Amino acid sequence: MSDNLFERLFELLQSPGPINWALAREVAGTVTGAAQPVEPKLAEEYQELTLAAQLNVTGAAPLPISAAGPINPVDKAGWVDGNIEGLIVLAEPIKDQMGGGNAGVGPMGDMMGQLAPAILGMQMGSLAGLVTHGALGQFDVGLPLQGHSAMYLIVPNVEGFATSHHLDASQVRLWAAMNEVVFASLLEIEWFQGKLKSLLDDYFAQLEFDPQKMTEALGALSDPSAMQDLLGDSPGVAALLSGDGSEGLAPLQAFLAFVEGYRTHVVARAGGRLLPQLASIENALWERNAEPNQADMFITQFVGIDLARQNSKIARDFCDEAARRWGIESIDEVWDNPAKLPTLGELSDPVGWAARTLLD
Repeated sequence: MSDNLFERLFELLQSPGPINWALAREVAGTVTGAAQPVEPKLAEEYQELTLAAQLNVTGAAPLPISAAGPINPVDKAGWVDGNIEGLIVLAEPIKDQMGGGNAGVGPMGDMMGQLAPAILGMQMGSLAGLVTHGALGQFDVGLPLQGHSAMYLIVPNVEGFATSHHLDASQVRLWAAMNEVVFASLLEIEWFQGKLKSLLDDYFAQLEFDPQKMTEALGALSDPSAMQDLLGDSPGVAALLSGDGSEGLAPLQAFLAFVEGYRTHVVARAGGRLLPQLASIENALWERNAEPNQADMFITQFVGIDLARQNSKIARDFCDEAARRWGIESIDEVWDNPAKLPTLGELSDPVGWAARTLLD
């Protein structure tokens, strides 16, 4: 694109649809960096390990494993190609407000409607690129993507995770494949995507675009440096939001934590005997998740959602304790009825959860 700010702005606006996905891909490509093609033999190993993972997970949990499909062992660019539009799970709840929910704010609202596709495109592109710098696969993005349950592992990241933590690469590959199989299977549960959407809708319902903030932000049209902040890589959309989403955040955090905790619980069931280094691999994961990564921080800045990945360890302990006390079926049966999902408080209180869900 042109170096001239206003020529660039004109180009940004030349895209139909509510989100400029072409621009998003361009930005993501810049953030991901150079391609790292996966060697065919290594890709074949990942595919074979995923078949083994599917067989073992099938025997460990009542999940729709057959629906998960084949694995896609890719580099960072390959992940972006196959998944960037799945980030609409974050963009969709706010695009309507930016594009059509601003009645009463006059020409400034109309201008925001015109700018919205470019702004959201750049935001989604930046987020997608940041995801590829840390995520091992779909299971590790932090927020389930919308639109498909296809399995992807970002091979350079999986290999790097094994190397940086001095772990056996073959075991880490199988462990990652098992996590991806379990996660993809959860996405196939009939009510899973609907539940996630309702939790996000509840969160965003407590937020709205502030007309005053919008007017001030659009005044940046006369300030090139401020315009760069609005249209550039920094998450400027958050500056336009007002309201307190804390009431809707806790249920979302609880759901995401339970998904991660249950996933690792099932992988331990399925792979305990196959993965002598499982405890070391898990400890490396918990250690990494103790602090938010760049993509997590971007999401927090973008829409105020703290993924709170540290809760995943609490959720894993919850699953282990519930299985020990009341049998593994008590945990598996959560997926039969969303009313049985633990609340954020119950993740630290399995007895309270059992009193609510198992003893009624």
